[in-house]
Amino acid sequence: MDLIVETGAGVAGANSYTSLESAQEFLDARGYSVTLTTASLLRAMDQLNSARYLGRKSDPSNALPFPRADLLDCEGNEIPSDVVPAEMATAQIWLAYYIEQGSDPSAVATPAIKMEKVDVIEVEYAVTDGDTTSISLWSLPNVRNALRCFLAAQGRIDRA
Repeated sequence: MDLIVETGAGVAGANSYTSLESAQEFLDARGYSVTLTTASLLRAMDQLNSARYLGRKSDPSNALPFPRADLLDCEGNEIPSDVVPAEMATAQIWLAYYIEQGSDPSAVATPAIKMEKVDVIEVEYAVTDGDTTSISLWSLPNVRNALRCFLAAQGRIDRA
């Protein structure tokens, strides 16, 4: 599947905020030696699509959550309703990076390992309730930093 980049114009069939080339250039410029894939960018977008954002979609028929109306940046400036904030592409790139590194928020939570032994292989899983390893957007620092001004609090209703 090809990436179709949302520019803010409500691109039909859009499934990304960045191209694979731009995402790779972003990481390369920062000295990260990982090769991103279309699949990791799409999985990152799936996760970004599942979050609740402030404001409202500029066009409810858009497949992606951005562009949005009634949205402010971190400094309180209004973001035009035909603009996808650069932070969304940044969040997608960092999330794809984490996915490529094995930190995938869409992965099934696994039991936390309490003890591991290498010779004569022995693994013991923690069995207490809630003692699992799971990853959220908030647990990934670069993603959290990029999204911090746009995510709605869970359980809160935001009205313009």
